[in-house]
Amino acid sequence: MCDETDRPLGGVSGAGQRPRTWARALGLVVLAALSIAAVAAASASVAAIPSPGHADRGSGLAAPLQNVVRPEASAHAAEGSSTTTTQPLGRSVSYQAAAVAGGRAIPPLAVALHTSPSSTLTTTTIHTPTSGVGSGAFVGRKGTLLTYEGAPFRLIGINAPQLATYYPVNGGCGAQIDPAAFFASLPPHTAVGVGFQQDETVNATTGARDWRGLDRVVQAAEQSPTRPLLVVSLANQGGICDANVWKGSAWYTSGYRTPQNDLDNTPRQSYLDYMQSVVARYRDSPAIAMWEPVGEPEASDCLPGYVGPQCYGHGTCPADAASVLRQFFDTVGERIHAIDPNHLVGDGVLGGTQCGWTGPGPALVDGSPGIDVLTYHDYTAETAPPVPPALNERLTLASELGKPLVIGEVGMDAGTAPGCASKAERAQEMTAKLSADVSVGLAGFMLWAYGGAPSQLPGCDYYLMDDDPTMTLLRGSAGDMWPGR
Repeated sequence: MCDETDRPLGGVSGAGQRPRTWARALGLVVLAALSIAAVAAASASVAAIPSPGHADRGSGLAAPLQNVVRPEASAHAAEGSSTTTTQPLGRSVSYQAAAVAGGRAIPPLAVALHTSPSSTLTTTTIHTPTSGVGSGAFVGRKGTLLTYEGAPFRLIGINAPQLATYYPVNGGCGAQIDPAAFFASLPPHTAVGVGFQQDETVNATTGARDWRGLDRVVQAAEQSPTRPLLVVSLANQGGICDANVWKGSAWYTSGYRTPQNDLDNTPRQSYLDYMQSVVARYRDSPAIAMWEPVGEPEASDCLPGYVGPQCYGHGTCPADAASVLRQFFDTVGERIHAIDPNHLVGDGVLGGTQCGWTGPGPALVDGSPGIDVLTYHDYTAETAPPVPPALNERLTLASELGKPLVIGEVGMDAGTAPGCASKAERAQEMTAKLSADVSVGLAGFMLWAYGGAPSQLPGCDYYLMDDDPTMTLLRGSAGDMWPGR
């Protein structure tokens, strides 16, 4: 067994990659708290609550395209005090949370999780989104290339995992942002990473299934003249806004088939049932680019006394972790393919030394016919060359497997605190990375992460506000990455 008890927080170490999961998770909570304050102040207006930050880690008119079928388709531990933060709707749950990110301590914060006063989960029937402009256009792949509208294509964009937050309906997961306005601000066909965790589909007042938070995002994307492309994560490893359930080896073996409750014992569907419902609901939407079954999956088992995201850095790695993950992707990935032949499935992988992803593990897991696209998350701007060694390893594997590789997250903290890089320096680093990653043939590059309206948050963080120089880079480059434009 590989003991992960002393592994750096965030589930990864080595290979020049710095752990970021806790930092991003706590950043989401900061932005959620700021958004909650905005809700209280605005009291009634919810159309465009400024998002002074965000989240847990974050296009143009064209003719319909011929879908390219995939070959195998048909195939931190600083101690902090425990306090409670109240969500505007529903009850709140708190647990002790603090972290260290890249040697910088992050102040302890209460993590507010959505729970519902209802003891049962029922279904709220509402209108299913319909296709908008460009109906029938889907992202496909041909070998190591992604394709769109019959041509090679790169997913260039940004993560905004909080977009499904909709406080009139759900408990939220980060700051509420107007998705239509956000999409309108982006270049044509920008990729946008979003989190569609199960908690975002539970009505915070009634406890019933309520799709309006997710529908709001998909409908806005379908109807936007910029036609953004959504990379949808259906769950996350640490359980943030996802029933607070850590996903260990038992979960990846069979637990994903079993209903699990959050800390207030609010019933939830099993992951498998929920996943199938979401995929079936949006399978015909041209706004979806790709599904990710779990964000940053690893099969480590949490030590006693820790729950949810506290488990990062407090676990052990079973010897059969890679086999467990392979079995999971074989089952879940192929189930997604069966329900939805239109969209690709990505592995959502962080890269580095997560449990199950060392040695021969990546080749075994990513060789699954349930996986179409490989990913890598890059937080090495300050410590490694633009194309770090671990990324080169992922590139080699992608080439061997004949599958595209996408940088699903690329980020760097910046701000005004002593010793922190400036936002202008971050933009320079991201420019260098984008150029280098395109030159080596990567199929995508997605920044971490959108924060919302301009705001002067103290310290250093990964969030990109509307006036951030890196957002200028995105808005000037995303459309240019499409070959032939």
